[in-house]
Amino acid sequence: MSYQESEEVDLITAAYTASPLTVGPPTNVGDALTSFAPAVEPLVPPSPVTQPSPQPRAPTSVSPPASPLPPVTPNQPGRKSRKKTIGETPIVCNTCGTPSGTFLLHGSPTSLAAANEAVFSCAGCELAASFEVAASFVPSPLADEEADLESCDLARRKRKHGCSPGRSSITCNLCTALLGVGGVRPVDTPAMRETGVKPIWIEPGFDIEPICAVCFQMFSFCTD
Repeated sequence: MSYQESEEVDLITAAYTASPLTVGPPTNVGDALTSFAPAVEPLVPPSPVTQPSPQPRAPTSVSPPASPLPPVTPNQPGRKSRKKTIGETPIVCNTCGTPSGTFLLHGSPTSLAAANEAVFSCAGCELAASFEVAASFVPSPLADEEADLESCDLARRKRKHGCSPGRSSITCNLCTALLGVGGVRPVDTPAMRETGVKPIWIEPGFDIEPICAVCFQMFSFCTD
């Protein structure tokens, strides 16, 4: 035996002496590995995470949209109504009593409610009266000058509805036939009561539309 082999035998003997092997049936390799392996705690599966139950939400109250306020209309007590009505006054000659047509009166109910009268002379009576005046008329330069001044004053005071103040020529508004001379004026005015003399001519607060008898019948037939 060589020296090297004797050393190996000594090492084996020393190792056997230090940890003697147990005599018995052969040990299973798996058991041996298990005995030498460190103890491992069994794995515990994680507990499932519980989700919090959803809390019911309180219903949100939705208020209806506010309705818009109606526009405020300022009071206008001083504003007058522009509504017009139509009144009628017969055109009858104050001299011979012959009817010639109808005056249509266009104005507010307040103006038409006032008392008024139609002053009218038919064309025949007016022509006869003019002949009588012409027969007794003496021409005078001063009278002609006064007549010119009066005509200019009437032209300046002409109303916008086309009728000049005072008695004027009356023609049918539809066929333009000459009916006579006259007009419509209010009666029982303060000026007439205070003076006590021949009343002055005061223009009414409404418009006048003369219609002859023939055209008035046709006009009434169309509006029925």
